[in-house]
Amino acid sequence: MYQIILVIYVIRIIKTIILVLAANIIGAGEAQPSLIPQPKRWQEEQRLQRPVRQGVGKVSNNEEDNALVEYIRQNPFQTAVKAREETLFPGSVITARRRLKQSGLRNCAAVSKTFLSNDHKQRRIQFANAFLNRGHEFWNNVIFSDEKTFQSCNSGRLRVYRPRNTRFEERYTLPNASSGRFSVNVWGWISVEGPGCYRQYNKFFRIILSSSM
Repeated sequence: MYQIILVIYVIRIIKTIILVLAANIIGAGEAQPSLIPQPKRWQEEQRLQRPVRQGVGKVSNNEEDNALVEYIRQNPFQTAVKAREETLFPGSVITARRRLKQSGLRNCAAVSKTFLSNDHKQRRIQFANAFLNRGHEFWNNVIFSDEKTFQSCNSGRLRVYRPRNTRFEERYTLPNASSGRFSVNVWGWISVEGPGCYRQYNKFFRIILSSSM
């Protein structure tokens, strides 16, 4: 029994060597042949390597891709689902998102901030320029403070399609919105020594607790 198995194994090895040598002789051995020969492929097509697969073609053409991208550029706060419906994009929602990403538009969380008028912007620039050349001795005696109001909002976190490094451009930002249900005001400061303590306005905090609990 073992002798028969050994003979079969030796015959297979010899057959493999013959097929590899034959492929090299007729020029089909440019690509590395498989270690496991394919007799049927060799008999029918006179080659050992696998055929090159062409893959699946694109479901959309350049015109359809450009229409999808242009719609989102004009409406950055719309979703890929809405853009696909409006432009009749033939691909799936996943394909539409892939096209937008390939065009350089990333789906990010939108920033909410208070919009400034041109007059406010100019005044802030003038203030910054007035202290531009101050030295370390001046800034070592300065405390920076700010107030922050956290407010409830019914809309949740909104998303926006935008290119890189455009997070704070006005066309990709939203105005601060609040439902009026509750808000929490805090104040904090920082100096050259490091951050200071923050303070919560207890009067407003007590009002929130009394109305919610």
